[in-house]
Amino acid sequence: MSRKVERQRLLDKDRDLENGVSLDKPINTQDVILGSRGNKDDSDLYDDGLSVVEKQKQRSTLYSLKLFTTVLLFGFIISTNVLFFVGNRVIFYPNPVNSTTTTTSSNSTITPGMMDQFNMKYFIYFSTFDVLLLSYILSVFWVVCIFIQGYLYQLSTMVMSVLGLVYLIAKSSLSIPLLVKSLEGEYVSPDILPPNSTILTNSASRQLTIACLANSIGLVVIYLALNVYPTIVYRVEYNIQAAKDKKKHSDAEAMDSVHNKKKRESRINTSGNAKRLAVLSKPELPLILCGMIALIFSSLSSLAIPAFFGQIVEVLSTTGDINTLNNSTMALVIIFVVGSLATSIRAYLFTLAGQRFVARMRNELFGAIIKQDVSFFDQSRTGELINRLASDTQVLQNTVTVNISMAVRYTIQIIGTIILLFVTNWRLTLVMLAIIPVLAISAVFYGKKVKLLGKEVQEILAKTSTTAEQVISNVRTVKAFAKEEKFVAIYGKDVHESYLLGKTLAIAGGIFSGSVFLIAQLAIVLIVYIGAKQVLNGQTTTGNLTSFLLYTLTVAMALAFVSSLFGDFMQAIGASDRIFELMDKIPSIPMSGGQVFSNPPVGEIELNDITFTYPTKGSQVLKNISLKLQTGTITALVGPSGGGKSTIVSLIERFYDPDSGLITLDGVDIKQIDLKWYRGIIGYVSQEPLLFAGSIRENISFGIENASMEDIVAAAEKANAHQFIEQFENKYDSYVGERGVILSGGQRQRIAIARALLLNPKILLLDEATSALDAESEYLVKEAIDRLMRDRTVLVIAHRLSTVVNATTVLVINQGTISERGTHDELVKNESGIYYNLVKRQLGSN
Repeated sequence: MSRKVERQRLLDKDRDLENGVSLDKPINTQDVILGSRGNKDDSDLYDDGLSVVEKQKQRSTLYSLKLFTTVLLFGFIISTNVLFFVGNRVIFYPNPVNSTTTTTSSNSTITPGMMDQFNMKYFIYFSTFDVLLLSYILSVFWVVCIFIQGYLYQLSTMVMSVLGLVYLIAKSSLSIPLLVKSLEGEYVSPDILPPNSTILTNSASRQLTIACLANSIGLVVIYLALNVYPTIVYRVEYNIQAAKDKKKHSDAEAMDSVHNKKKRESRINTSGNAKRLAVLSKPELPLILCGMIALIFSSLSSLAIPAFFGQIVEVLSTTGDINTLNNSTMALVIIFVVGSLATSIRAYLFTLAGQRFVARMRNELFGAIIKQDVSFFDQSRTGELINRLASDTQVLQNTVTVNISMAVRYTIQIIGTIILLFVTNWRLTLVMLAIIPVLAISAVFYGKKVKLLGKEVQEILAKTSTTAEQVISNVRTVKAFAKEEKFVAIYGKDVHESYLLGKTLAIAGGIFSGSVFLIAQLAIVLIVYIGAKQVLNGQTTTGNLTSFLLYTLTVAMALAFVSSLFGDFMQAIGASDRIFELMDKIPSIPMSGGQVFSNPPVGEIELNDITFTYPTKGSQVLKNISLKLQTGTITALVGPSGGGKSTIVSLIERFYDPDSGLITLDGVDIKQIDLKWYRGIIGYVSQEPLLFAGSIRENISFGIENASMEDIVAAAEKANAHQFIEQFENKYDSYVGERGVILSGGQRQRIAIARALLLNPKILLLDEATSALDAESEYLVKEAIDRLMRDRTVLVIAHRLSTVVNATTVLVINQGTISERGTHDELVKNESGIYYNLVKRQLGSN
């Protein structure tokens, strides 16, 4: 099996664990921790070992939850059976409220005491126990559902929750008041029940109890199918594997540093996107809570509107009482004013919280990106990273600012309205609630589709951003080769892909919204028809029916808004996946932590048997390189292009860590030195120096905070840059343009040299730093370097003979190895050597 296939197998196994496909199925910990990467370092070993153990803890917690819930479910079905028989025993008496002795159809004598004290007592207790137990079971199901991201489990949980909520609402209004009276010692008799109570109506009560019994059986069957069987099958293997994994975790934990351990624990403790967003929004909690209070007022004001409209209709259709009309109208005005004020406050607070939250998210995300090592940027596209900073965080901002507040508002409206609907007319409410399971199932399918499409849209947008960034950054090259139309076509292709995905998303949204609207409207038509018949039969009044219809419209509109927000939430989850992927990524080369020299360093760098391969390449770039850079000397690296000269500089800067070998500063491994301090003693001029969009003064003082103007001018003079700077109108405050495009190549090179000289480093690295200068400027810069050479370590990469002729040591790097070593005079004598031929070609070209 190839390395790639093996790695994919392990990733699939890990994903199955997280998705809850085989919750208790044991995994091969050795594969997960070591995999096919035999040289995996201690840090990675810790990560994988800790991940395995955390999954085991999660599975153990879920196992306990499932076991406990199984017991409760069986208690629930027993309770429902008792309710069925006890309830029907009350109902099937010929005259339950008769105070005299009665007989059953089999002529058995039944006294009122048996009915009142036994049947009603146990009916009250079992009914209340039934309601509380079902509430707990549903909450446990949702906790398990949050842990287990399996699609089937989520769908079944939603269906069970809808059924359970209908049952809870139907039973709570009856059982809880009766329990309170019973506990207070009041005599509870059937005649205290509401006149239209289902317990006093044979057919309705029979239907209710049978429905409750079926619901409890359905819950148990679904639960057993999803959980109990896999638990029994895999539990034994899980216990064995858990012991092995625990030992692996202990070994891995012992290898890890305290610093990285804290980082990983912090990351693990905030697993789950929704939970992490909640944790990250904690500083905005006061604003959110105040916004919630305002939101509750606005939602409650909306709930009161239909009731007063119903009173107005009732007045017009029956009594014609002008006082009632005036009072209802005035109440509506007050409600509208309070609701509008609360809505304004809610919108302001949530918008402010969202702006603060996203600003902090962008700062943290940018910090996480910039702290990554250079190899991360070698493998990442600039446009994609910028897109995550801008577009993905904007999606989260919309969710926090608008969607969460609207979702909470409409959820409150839905719950409150359903309660009021039951109070107004429970039969019509049951008809209306019949559509909720259909909507829930549709929402699950739609949400799954939207999440996938939303993530694909963000990826395509990142691709278009990358294309645009590359073309605009290299616009001179594009224009020089007249490739404008080509890149317009490439960008247009990416945009068209985004359009096609957006079109698919629009079609899915249109179908879903249209279906929700159709189902809701058909339910309203059915409710109007049944309600009208009840009015004609005298079972309800016109005012009550009007209030009921307004409440129904409120629920319908709230469901429509929630359904549209559901898609936005799924898109936000997709965006948060991409954001947290970056925020969770721990750099392989940490910036902080490590040794800081108490005394000024000598500046002696030594590379001992270094082998290195770039993460993005398969072949070795350096092979067994050993060299020593001593203080007060200049070491020159020469050789053919691609031989590994720039790679040596990158390793000394610790942009990368070698595959094998050791790099030391004054005899100390640089891996043990604080990286920020270490780079602070190194002056570096890259092969193609890039300047920031700012002034010349800001670019020269980039490495030094609060540098004085005198020091900046002195560094510029040493780099032979002062003369051309003075020719600009604004001198050192002149704007250099993005990437320094206003300056010539030689001018940019000298600004970069001045930046390194201002740092006054112990170690000076020049990667072909003098190649862009003319002869006179090169001479002046070399003169400045000669003055700075004392007590410094200087490494120069150059192709020009004049750069290396006076070097202390010349190293010829060819195909990743040091082919020749010595001074210029020594190497030039070897006519068969690479250095001799390089000098000969350069003298010939000159």
